[in-house]
Amino acid sequence: MNQNKFQLSRLLEIYETDSRTFQQSKDYINQYFFLTAEANYYYWTGSDFQNMSKEAFVEVYLNRFPKEINKWFRHENDKIYSTAIRINNVRLFEEHGVKYINLFSGFLHDGKYKPFLDYSLEIQTRANFFLNYIKEVLCSNNEEAFNYMKIITAGYCKGMKWEIALYLKTSAQGVGKSTFYEMISEYILGMKCCLKSGSEPLVSLNNSCLQNKSLVMFEELESFSADQWSKVGSKLKDWISSKRIMIRDLYIKSYESDNTNNYIIASNNPCIKDSSGRRYYILEINTAKKYDFKYWAYMRDEVFNNEVGECLFNYFLDIKIPKGFNAQHNMPANNEKADQIAKTLHSSYVFLKERYIRTKAEIIKPMRLSAFYDSYKEYCQQNGLKCSDKFDFVKRLSEVGISKENKNLYKSSNIEVIKFTQAQIKLISDREKWVHDFDDIEVEEEKEIEHTLDIAIVEPKEDYQQENIILKKQLDQAKEEIEQLKRMVAQMQNKPKEEDIFLDDEPKIAMIAKPKLQVKKVVVKKKIEDSRFIIEGDADIFEMICNKF
Repeated sequence: MNQNKFQLSRLLEIYETDSRTFQQSKDYINQYFFLTAEANYYYWTGSDFQNMSKEAFVEVYLNRFPKEINKWFRHENDKIYSTAIRINNVRLFEEHGVKYINLFSGFLHDGKYKPFLDYSLEIQTRANFFLNYIKEVLCSNNEEAFNYMKIITAGYCKGMKWEIALYLKTSAQGVGKSTFYEMISEYILGMKCCLKSGSEPLVSLNNSCLQNKSLVMFEELESFSADQWSKVGSKLKDWISSKRIMIRDLYIKSYESDNTNNYIIASNNPCIKDSSGRRYYILEINTAKKYDFKYWAYMRDEVFNNEVGECLFNYFLDIKIPKGFNAQHNMPANNEKADQIAKTLHSSYVFLKERYIRTKAEIIKPMRLSAFYDSYKEYCQQNGLKCSDKFDFVKRLSEVGISKENKNLYKSSNIEVIKFTQAQIKLISDREKWVHDFDDIEVEEEKEIEHTLDIAIVEPKEDYQQENIILKKQLDQAKEEIEQLKRMVAQMQNKPKEEDIFLDDEPKIAMIAKPKLQVKKVVVKKKIEDSRFIIEGDADIFEMICNKF
């Protein structure tokens, strides 16, 4: 691309000496002015593309072109472009027969790669100071959160778009929540591909300032009303997750563009109403450095510079994004996120948590959906919660997996019913993180199976065929022993002042025992050729049998 700016005087000079076809004049104009398929105009300033309205282009430039050049550009110029945003690509390129203007301005340190260890020890020390700031201040010394933040920041430097927004929320001021964006935008990525804004792009139709930006920070957003947030929140969610964005401005025609925006939201107010969702990562900010003025002075005086920024840019470039990494699914849990989930948990899920997670209840026998909803309404009334209508309630259930697809909701005798097991509802609760530490709900841990002395368990061996033969022989011998014991007991049945005690299960064995004797039941279970043989009887008799083997 031409590094010089367009000059009308230079065009007139070329025109005066040009051939009859005015090709040199046309070529000169085509270096600076680009018409897109959306009928928008872009002007190359010598360093970047500038979007212009048709009125501005005609008034400032086109009407001053020589007559023949003016006519050619209006009616004969066949160079029509589309816009794209391609990281690490040339500014003009062609793809599948379509000419493109690449609107991405590039990163500050493109083409300056150097391994981290090749920088001086002094620069490495300053770079590590910033990395420690991320760990200590933004992540509260949580190692898992720190590793997550390094991957997210590496994605910024590689030109990736994450489907999450960082949410820096704290009521305390002067704790460093804006420091991250300041360093990233000014000294690591570069101001050309970053933007700091208030709420205007969110609350108005003018959002052209977002185009071709890699990192956008919405700072100090106001607290929105419920009606305002329904619109703002919906727009923000779409921008966070969508790869395309509709660009609008007062003076240009609206058009769709690549969405390369990654978002950071920093505020002292609880401006995000549904930050418990998967699109927001709430950083747990440590306020310990609030009054450490030497710490912040060193950050600004020694760390905030291009040399340290270049070192960090290359450090993050060297970080490999783990295969299968998903910014939403791999989001670490922390207290801030847990608090926000607890504060904003919908009444439908509060009902399920309190009635079925806390009490470990379940619905095994299908229950009328209308009765289940009535139970939810009653719970909301008793606890002062806002109750959803039945349609929204069922929608909320389906969103977490209690649905027709999972066979929890279905028709029985033409009546809508619901059922779920404790295992199913607990799985949902764990996945959605409904239970907070302050809920005082017991979480069962898996326990090892303990075998009492009254139960003998024989583990299977590898050679099942040979073992089956041996066990059958042992079973036959045991039956013979039992028959002998029966005959012995029968001889003693007529003795005076003694009680007959019988076991409940077959085979019944008459025994002579002292009053109040506690009889232990012993069960031997062994799998033989997919069948289960059970020997039941008195513990002492079982001991006699075992001694025979």
